Amino acid sequence: MRKILIFLGLCLPFLGYSQQPKSTFTLGYTAGQSVPVENTDTFQVSFSGGSPFPTQWKNANNDKFLLGFRHNVIYAQNAFTKGLFASKGYFADYVELRWEVERYESQISRFKISRRELGSTEDFEFIASVEGSARSWKDEYAESGQLYEYKLLAEGIHPSEQEFLNFITGIGFRIPYGRVSGRVTYKGGSAVPDVNVVAEPDDDAFRGNSLSLNGTDAYLAISPPLNDPHFELDEDFTFQAWFKAESSNQSTLFHKGNQYKLVHENGKLTFHAGNENVILNFEEKQDTFFHVTAMKTTDSLKLVVVYDEQTDTMITVPFTGSTPSNNDEFIIGMGNEGFFNGKIDELRIWRKSFTNKEIKQQAGLFIDGTEKELSAYYRMNENVGDVFFDLSREGFSFNEKHGAIRNATWSDD
Repeated sequence: MRKILIFLGLCLPFLGYSQQPKSTFTLGYTAGQSVPVENTDTFQVSFSGGSPFPTQWKNANNDKFLLGFRHNVIYAQNAFTKGLFASKGYFADYVELRWEVERYESQISRFKISRRELGSTEDFEFIASVEGSARSWKDEYAESGQLYEYKLLAEGIHPSEQEFLNFITGIGFRIPYGRVSGRVTYKGGSAVPDVNVVAEPDDDAFRGNSLSLNGTDAYLAISPPLNDPHFELDEDFTFQAWFKAESSNQSTLFHKGNQYKLVHENGKLTFHAGNENVILNFEEKQDTFFHVTAMKTTDSLKLVVVYDEQTDTMITVPFTGSTPSNNDEFIIGMGNEGFFNGKIDELRIWRKSFTNKEIKQQAGLFIDGTEKELSAYYRMNENVGDVFFDLSREGFSFNEKHGAIRNATWSDD
């Protein structure tokens, strides 16, 4: 006697769409009942997942037995193995969509593209149709600063929609920007050095945002892939961000395992690199954002606090240790010293060092995201969702080291 165990359920690899297969049969037997095959042998049948449909079973030649599923399903591999790439503030005038097709290329007649505002429960709105051979598209009608959830549907595979089988989604947005070039000169025509020119909008169209942490259970996490060369950071390393503390309690501003850590207390910062540290005491202003640069080179540690062009404090000490790379996450606002209570904005991670003048000059500036040796750049202006997006790139290669928000909230501060 042969014993066949038939497990009928819906937890199947590559489970596809519902459809009755033409070549299957259903069995009409209860668990443990013997089934004759050509009167020479029997199979003992067991079921897990419910009784089969009654009325049908079938003998087969060559000592084989053809079986049918209780549920009307077939196996189908996915057309997509990756989600939809949607640019995240990389371009001023459009949102770029890109995708890859793993299989069924010859069956795809066209792609339908839809979108809706991120966080909306409304149905997706159809916006474009492109040919089946296309692998990219630009949304030139996206509102600036508005986050969208995009949906790409491959038609021709099957009429039922199932994620990755025949559709994928992604989040994208555009940020308007421009460049003004020139110089400021004295009346005689010679250039004036170190001039700041400030452009201010007439309304709130370009008001930024920040992330607010509650000091209890809120934090941010950046999880780069294992052994990512942009996050080894065992040589030169610079961390920069703007903070607004709303508590004088000690807290961890960021840490990356035992490689780096930055701790804040009222009027005091401590930057740990490996087994060494540097401490900076500064005059902390109440209810005011301050910029922090924590930097490690091969032979020094530096801490800088900047409030504005005229107000900064810094310290540099020798460094003789090492900071071996690890695969730990960047955790922002949580650590052994406690949760940070306050706002965080404009966060940058570099695999390079800066001069004191460069630090002061760029502290109050937006950057492009295309600067050399920039590992990640977060403007934190999304104002919706549970992700803050990395805007750094090298040419058209986007780093995409996006971060996760845990119990933090968006603020217009």
